[in-house]
Amino acid sequence: MIRCMEIPWYFALLTFICGGILLSLSVQVYRRKHISGHSLVWGILVLYATICLTFGLDNIGMILPVPQLLSPYLFWINTYCYFALPVAWFFFCLHYIGKPEFLTARNFTLLMIIPVLMSIFRVISSRGFFHEVLTGLYFSSLSWEIDILGYGYIYGLSIAGSLLLLRRYPDVSIKFRHQIIFLITSSYILIVSGLITDINIFPSFDPMCLDAALSGFILAFGIIHYDFLQYSPVFREKFFNIATSGLIALSRDRHIIDMNPVAEKLLQISLTDAFSWHPSEIPSLRPELRKILEHPDILYEQPFSLISDEIRWYSVSSQLIQKNIGEKGGYLVVFTDITSSMNLEKQIQETKSQLIREKEKLAQVQKYRDFFLSHRDAIIIISENRIIEANPVAYGMFPEFGEAIIGMDPVSLSAGHQRNPDDVPEKLRYYCTQASSGRVIDFSWVFQSYHKEIPAEVRLSRLVYGDQILVEMSIRGMSDIYRKLDEFSEINRNLMNILYEEIHLWSLASDVISGDSDPKSDTMKEIQEILIKATRNIERIVPYQNFVKPDSSPKADEEPVLRS
Repeated sequence: MIRCMEIPWYFALLTFICGGILLSLSVQVYRRKHISGHSLVWGILVLYATICLTFGLDNIGMILPVPQLLSPYLFWINTYCYFALPVAWFFFCLHYIGKPEFLTARNFTLLMIIPVLMSIFRVISSRGFFHEVLTGLYFSSLSWEIDILGYGYIYGLSIAGSLLLLRRYPDVSIKFRHQIIFLITSSYILIVSGLITDINIFPSFDPMCLDAALSGFILAFGIIHYDFLQYSPVFREKFFNIATSGLIALSRDRHIIDMNPVAEKLLQISLTDAFSWHPSEIPSLRPELRKILEHPDILYEQPFSLISDEIRWYSVSSQLIQKNIGEKGGYLVVFTDITSSMNLEKQIQETKSQLIREKEKLAQVQKYRDFFLSHRDAIIIISENRIIEANPVAYGMFPEFGEAIIGMDPVSLSAGHQRNPDDVPEKLRYYCTQASSGRVIDFSWVFQSYHKEIPAEVRLSRLVYGDQILVEMSIRGMSDIYRKLDEFSEINRNLMNILYEEIHLWSLASDVISGDSDPKSDTMKEIQEILIKATRNIERIVPYQNFVKPDSSPKADEEPVLRS
């Protein structure tokens, strides 16, 4: 702090020059204050420069005339900077180790109010008339207690910040250990020199603010040589508030310099353990993640999956950042969890496939429905030995039951007597059971309606509708066919009788002609009578000529649709 003793003019000039150099360095850092962390470094360098400049101005009266009235103000500014420097240093250390949750305006205001109050009290209690008044009013003990509190505040925050950096020291690589050594050295020069002076270990020792200049120069050298701005967290001010994606900041040489909590969970490693290490130097890192972090310049178009308790899908994107990671820039790698999107896409595909299947199923059902309603044969659908559906032909074949046929046992449609004595009504139920297992069964059966027997040919086949197993019974009634067959048999017998009669008459005519050689006899009269009978006999065929007329375009019976 500013001393009241006389110092050589060249020391005052040297301190003033150092303050100017530190101020120029702070201006260079200020130009990059938009980069995370540079604002704190800029503030520390400004405080160092202000300490040196105020001390030099207050003691430069040996060279240039300076109004004595400026001295209290310079003293107050110098004292305030001494108290404010540990606050900025402490916040810098919090920022360096990646504790942004404590860097709030409320904490900063609270810590900066205390230096203002202390510096005001020090100025009032140490200068001119106020010093005499306070001493006379027995404020000397209070002033001593305030000094003790101020020293504890200054040295306590500086030491606390240094301890935070030392906790990082074992977990970082050699390059970052050198950075921490430079940072702690620049801080402890000021702490040690202040303790030596304030405790009065060496009464003749007075650093004359050169300790502040040396501490500032070491910090500035570290910024230039080690690029202190490549530290954790470099992106938190702009990017790391994103809580839904894993963000990892890499230097140009692929060293991990920051990651957010989501990325820590993804990599299954803390920032403390991964900070400053190359991905290849972390044994616990998964191979797929190591490959991505070692080559952040490769564009990954396909998502990748990680399997732990469940399968999680991630998309990877990386961006080269030129202005937010020190002077050389670096990479920002973003891992976005797209598991919900992948699951949703999978569900959409499954739903789409299911809709296509349902559409095809409905088309098949409609196709069968059209076949069912328009078929010439009677068709009834059976489920668990009960009729659940019948087409119009079936209703016409069994008019006795009408709509009541739905829900009936198909066995109740059978006639009591079958053509085959072994065919009993219960056999029809057995056939239905066999058909439900996948067999196609064709057989003859006699049904009954209004006590009228209905002979028919039956085909049983299985139908699958959803999760139901049904049996289709196709019934082709044979009553009309049998009636027509009887008609044809009767016609055939009549025609055969005509034919036999015709043969008999012609045989008689042949016998008459061969037995009588005199054409003038009564033989001709007998022949004429035979011919008249033959002509009349042939005329009996006329009523049957429509039955024997051949069909020029015969049609085959329609085949029923077969079920698979």
